Amino acid sequence: MSRASVRLMMGIAAIGIAVMAFGQAITSSISGTVSDSSGAAVPGAIVTISDASQGVERKVTANSTGSYLVAGLPAGTYDLKVVAAGFRAYVATGITVHSAEQIRADATLQVGTVSTSVTVATGCYAGANNSAGDPSCIASDTFLHATGAHDPRIMQFGLKLFSK
Repeated sequence: MSRASVRLMMGIAAIGIAVMAFGQAITSSISGTVSDSSGAAVPGAIVTISDASQGVERKVTANSTGSYLVAGLPAGTYDLKVVAAGFRAYVATGITVHSAEQIRADATLQVGTVSTSVTVATGCYAGANNSAGDPSCIASDTFLHATGAHDPRIMQFGLKLFSK
């Protein structure tokens, strides 16, 4: 083989490796367990993960132990919705996922009808400073005062819960 042929083959191989390396998508996953307020698994719950800004929506069904896994997600900010017969819908918003990250998002369902939901806004913590003027994120203490919802369980994790 001539030197020119060897160089040509090495160049083609280098380009092929570079194309394969850039072609690899770095994706993430969200997994968790769906349970009821007593801690029992809720098999068959429908779990929806969505990011409207990217047009991503994935639906999976919780297995017999209440576990679910949504893999192959691009980095982004996701919303989680879990529905099951006999329970209020569970919604968690603002779940930030970075590249190649595995996020755990467990859902505890409350007995009720599907038309009622519990929303967890992950970006608004108790006493949050809303000086940026974001109308979608009010301080949790303001929410509690305005609604008269003084149940300390609402603030158990420093998250704002809404019942719709």
